[in-house]
Amino acid sequence: MGSTSSAEYFARLAVFCFARHFRPEEVMERASAVMVGLDSERTMDDLVREVETSVPPSMIYEQWEFRFATALHAKAARLGGVRGEALLCCAGYDDVSLDSIAADAADAVEEARQALYGD
Repeated sequence: MGSTSSAEYFARLAVFCFARHFRPEEVMERASAVMVGLDSERTMDDLVREVETSVPPSMIYEQWEFRFATALHAKAARLGGVRGEALLCCAGYDDVSLDSIAADAADAVEEARQALYGD
C-alpha cells in the first residue's frame, strides 16, 4: 500500500481523536470515516454494518440490541485502542453500558413472556 493510503489512514485517526476531545458534535461522523486498518479500504461505518448483519434477528428489539452491542464490543476489543473507540463511537455505543443493555433486554423478554403466557 502506498504512502498516500498510510497518510490517509493516520489523518483520519487524527481527525477522529481531535473531534473526540474538542468537537463532540462531530465524533460519530469522524469515527465512521476511520479506516479499519492500513491494509484495508473499509471504514468503521462498513464494520458497524457488518456487525449489524451478522447478529441474528429477534422479535424483541432489546434482545437484538444486546446481541448487537455484545458483538460490537467484542469487535472493538479485538481492534483495540483508538480504532476500537472509533468503532464504538461510530455506532453510538461509546458511552453505553452493556450491563444496562442486558438489564433492558432481560426486562423486555420477561415482559413479552408475561404478555404471552401470563403469570
